Amino acid sequence: MKNSLYYLAMAAIASGCSTVRSPDRIEVLHAQPVVSEYRVKKGDTINKIAAAYSMDPERLVALNGLTPPYTITVGQSLKVDGEDSDMIVVKQIFYN
Repeated sequence: MKNSLYYLAMAAIASGCSTVRSPDRIEVLHAQPVVSEYRVKKGDTINKIAAAYSMDPERLVALNGLTPPYTITVGQSLKVDGEDSDMIVVKQIFYN
């Protein structure tokens, strides 16, 4: 009898723990692109670098504070969008 109650209690606890509850509301806390670094090589252009990172050339220029005539030099370090550039942080809210 004692063993039966023990196993019944453990089953009740385990079934309660395995329930996954969906949040009542989700809030976006911030969306922030991941930024990486690229070192300019011979033959590179703003358009070529932007295309390689699936970026708009205007974004590349703005991200790096470049001004007309948008000259880049071999060895220069540029900020580019990283692989996970659509990272979004969310907050899950549960109501009782």
